[in-house]
Amino acid sequence: SDMKKEYCCENEGVGCQTGSAEFGLEAVAEEVREDEMVPRWLDVWLWDLALPTKFIISGILFLLLGCCCGAAAYLYYLKRFAPRRQSPTEMELMAEVNRLLKRLGARTGELAVTLMWDTVDDLDLHLTLPDGLGEISAEHPECHGGVLDLDG
Repeated sequence: SDMKKEYCCENEGVGCQTGSAEFGLEAVAEEVREDEMVPRWLDVWLWDLALPTKFIISGILFLLLGCCCGAAAYLYYLKRFAPRRQSPTEMELMAEVNRLLKRLGARTGELAVTLMWDTVDDLDLHLTLPDGLGEISAEHPECHGGVLDLDG
């Protein structure tokens, strides 16, 4: 019926006749060609692949390009603007060792051996005496007049 066609055309967009004067309606649905929906660059680039594949490949390439550009910018920043870490001089190291030894109450003698590090690891110093006279360590703190003063 005419009423049914009019309802379907107005509400559902189905059964409309282009330029139909019969119902007093203007053209509701126009045919859109598929090649008009796709941007021109997608027709030229990877022309032999399907549209979803082109978008996946494009996304991966842009992601890789972004990561590479970001990494290059970060390296440029590190080289040009990041403060360079300077190693302490021998005088600075000796001043720090002496300050720490004084704070811990270490004794000095004719020969003093100090082991210092800046991690949480527990290192043990073993001092082997010449001519096989023995060893000074945490297990053997005294040997032939030598004494292990501090082990922390």
